[in-house]
Amino acid sequence: RPPRSTLFPYTTLFRSLPIVNAGVDAAVCEGASLNMATLGASILANGSGVTTGTWSSSGTGSFTPTTNFPGATTYTPSAADFAAGFVTLTLTSNDPAGPCNSVSDNVLLTFHGEETVVCNDFVHVSLDVDCITEVTPDMILEGTYDYGFYDVQLYTLNNVPLNTNIVTSANIGQTLRVRVYDICNNNFCWGELKV
Repeated sequence: RPPRSTLFPYTTLFRSLPIVNAGVDAAVCEGASLNMATLGASILANGSGVTTGTWSSSGTGSFTPTTNFPGATTYTPSAADFAAGFVTLTLTSNDPAGPCNSVSDNVLLTFHGEETVVCNDFVHVSLDVDCITEVTPDMILEGTYDYGFYDVQLYTLNNVPLNTNIVTSANIGQTLRVRVYDICNNNFCWGELKV
């Protein structure tokens, strides 16, 4: 062990980085813009002093009124973005003081185009323990879809709308008509269900 007088004191500094969360992946109808608030993005200082940043896209769309975070309220995809089917939106923090670099996170933005919609002809629906069930698109549609772009409407066999997609104990034994439609382009299909 060297003599105590030859040891050099030193200080170790730990720098904190901001915590960047670009939010949740999103999808919009083809031809529509993205409301940036729906992503739930955030930059937390975490001791770095940085709570601001910049948005960028892997595509050629534009942020308005600015690319700054916070500040960007809308992303408007370009024709090339829609043709690609998706873009990656990246949120990058401003550079914190000291030797640390900026931090980034990204989300995937996909676009819902026109699809052929196919309903099951006849579906049996059971009620849950509370005697209520929400009829959802995945219960009625045949195949795989992005169900967030579809809505369900229930009708009597005489085509009287029920103005709900919920069935209850009052519907037990009834056969109802069901219409599932694409909220982006209004394509739809019909089927029936028995409660």
